[in-house]
Amino acid sequence: MTIAPLDVPDDLKAIDDAYKAAGHDQWLVGGYVRDHVMGVKAKDLDLATTATPDQQVAICEAAGFRWFGTGMKHGTLTVLAGGEPREITTLRTDVACDGRHAEVAWSRDIVHDLARRDLTVNAIAMTISGDVVDPFDGVRDCLERRIRFVGDAAIRIREDHLRIMRWFRFLGRFGEGVDFAPSDLDAIRAGASQLAAISVERIWSEMSRIITGPQTYGVVQHMGQFEVLDAIGVPQGDLDRLSAASRNSSDPALIMAAWQGAEAPAILERWKASRAEIDAATYAATRMGMRYELEMARTDLVDGADRASILSILRTMDKGHLARHLEDWEIPSMPVQGRDLIAAGMKPGVDVGRRLAAMRTAWIESDFTLTGEELIGRVA
Repeated sequence: MTIAPLDVPDDLKAIDDAYKAAGHDQWLVGGYVRDHVMGVKAKDLDLATTATPDQQVAICEAAGFRWFGTGMKHGTLTVLAGGEPREITTLRTDVACDGRHAEVAWSRDIVHDLARRDLTVNAIAMTISGDVVDPFDGVRDCLERRIRFVGDAAIRIREDHLRIMRWFRFLGRFGEGVDFAPSDLDAIRAGASQLAAISVERIWSEMSRIITGPQTYGVVQHMGQFEVLDAIGVPQGDLDRLSAASRNSSDPALIMAAWQGAEAPAILERWKASRAEIDAATYAATRMGMRYELEMARTDLVDGADRASILSILRTMDKGHLARHLEDWEIPSMPVQGRDLIAAGMKPGVDVGRRLAAMRTAWIESDFTLTGEELIGRVA
């Protein structure tokens, strides 16, 4: 089968020619092929080859290509042939799987390699000339927006429990109205508890993409119905706030704060999110838990809060009108400092701090309009 032709860059042609000259075939695989079939601008170009890692090294050395052993034990080299870095992985077949890790052997059969993938839409290969290898009808599933596991769903999930999360991620990515097999949902429900064996970092990696993807409300609702949220230790939360946040923000930490409120930082701690993500969720959850309006946002900016963070929080809260108001707002400075009060005759000490605090309150209540002289005259 041949689909729409590719605009193949010269460096990729050079790589393909060098591998073919050494007696090895290559295919584009994974997301690049799926996106190309669906008419989406393709990225993340990955290649699979019949050459073993050692044979790949020999080919690159003979052709004068630079290469890096980015994942040699998994069969992956990164090859530079004058253009973009290209990841090229030896065809593999599974020898044993324990739900978290797979023991693999090198293969020369592209169908064996595709058979070990998760979803049919990700199990399509294509040569750079456009010839397609599609043993699981993935092209039709792409065009008809159907999500299916490759082969037996229960077996796929036993091989790698995280495939449950990936199934939901692609459910969201394919959008509203996507078709799916009832047998897949049965296998997901039966296998959901197995997610407890998956590293929390991998759970957050997938969950962060689910909540920043399209159709978040429906996807997370399904995850609750099929016991996946329980398995990963997340309450159903406020789905309306989650949906609004995912429409207005691409920051997973802020979306978590909108969805889970004060519980968000603890969940992210458990999932070993980055310290920056946890801090962002903590700060945002505090703001989202109150009536966060223009005056408070302005006060935060005056107190030195990061403008981009405040704007993101407002947008996540579906308050884009306030964010637009603050985008170009010139942040004022408190017109009275401690030295001004001392110069006016006050003795240094705690009274200066108390007077400044009272003046600051009056200044904020005046919408930051009172001058230094007015503040000194009003706050005795």
